[in-house]
Amino acid sequence: MRKFNKNNPFKIPKAYFEGFNDRLMNHISKEKSSIPKKDGFSVPENYFDTLHSNIIDKIDSDTTKVIPLNSYKTLAKYMNFYLD
Repeated sequence: MRKFNKNNPFKIPKAYFEGFNDRLMNHISKEKSSIPKKDGFSVPENYFDTLHSNIIDKIDSDTTKVIPLNSYKTLAKYMNFYLD
């Protein structure tokens, strides 16, 4: 196992974190900021009011179809091949 290199390759200027909040808030408050003012996500009205009942309805439905991955005939055919 290789030895872990303890030297940190990342460098930051001195006093970088002092006043960081102020610099960040100034950058965000500018009109030409690259940070969007609105979030890009929206949810239809009353979506979360009916979400629980919609999930329960889908879970309780008995219309699931079971698809076997391997048929027993195919499995038996291969087992006989290896046993011979």
